[in-house]
Amino acid sequence: MINSKPKSLVSERDLVKIARREPAGPLRWSESSMRLLAEGRARRDPDRIGRHAATVTLGVTVRTLQRWHQKGFGPARKNHPCYRPIWYSRTEVEQWASLNGYGS
Repeated sequence: MINSKPKSLVSERDLVKIARREPAGPLRWSESSMRLLAEGRARRDPDRIGRHAATVTLGVTVRTLQRWHQKGFGPARKNHPCYRPIWYSRTEVEQWASLNGYGS
């Protein structure tokens, strides 16, 4: 006798197990996803500039800017603790450069 009812790929017991399963937990963002989000925010705000643009404004190298930050010198560096990209406020960099004799 041929069974007219198609056989399910998942048994009824398996469906009950799946339905009782706990949720996977909170959504976690990967580091690369967070970096892309932060970079997207920087692109939308014209006052935010990256460290390379800041070095062009100041007329120094990226390494000099890093050394200044370690010594507590230079324009205020900004970044959220969770987001990796470092950025500067364009107006603050320009003000700092004019007060301290740097830049073009």
